[in-house]
Formats: sequence, C-alpha cells, structure tokens
Amino acid sequence: MSEEPYGGAYGYEGRGRREEGISEEEKEMILRRFLTLEARQRLKNVSLVRPEVARAIEDYVVNMALSGRLNRRLGEDDIKELLSRLSRRTEYRLRGIW
Repeated sequence: MSEEPYGGAYGYEGRGRREEGISEEEKEMILRRFLTLEARQRLKNVSLVRPEVARAIEDYVVNMALSGRLNRRLGEDDIKELLSRLSRRTEYRLRGIW
C-alpha cells in the first residue's frame, strides 16, 4: 500500500465514497469483504478513542476497493501500518507548526 490514506485534518477527506453515494450498509459489506475479523476489531477499538481516524481509514479502504486497487484482504498488521503512517504524518504537520 503505497498511497497516503489521509486528508482534511489528516490529509484525506473520503471524497470518493461520499460522491458515489454509497450507503452505510454497502460500506460495511465492503469492509467485511476486504478486512479480516482482527482488522475490523482493531478499527472498532480505534473508533472508540479516535472516531475520525477510524473513519478516514475505513473510507480509504472502501475507496481502494471500489477503484479496484485492493485485491486482497487487509489484516490487523495492515491496519497498524495505516495507523502508523497517519501518526507519522500528523507528527510531521505538528512539528511544522511549532
């Protein structure tokens, strides 16, 4: 996964999913198809503390799946990698402010 999944406050706004008018049910079906149980659980845990971060990652996964760029299921380690990238990117932005 070489693309940056974040904007808006995190570098990603999830434009594709919203513009396509995909329903929450369709989104959940896509997430079940492309995320392992452990990955979905990790996102659920993240959403308890940082719902905007979980939403950005979910939107990224959905958009990748809808565009055909996601050809395998993502596991917990993949979600950790996305979270790590988000953390590094946020730190970089904060350092630029100070």
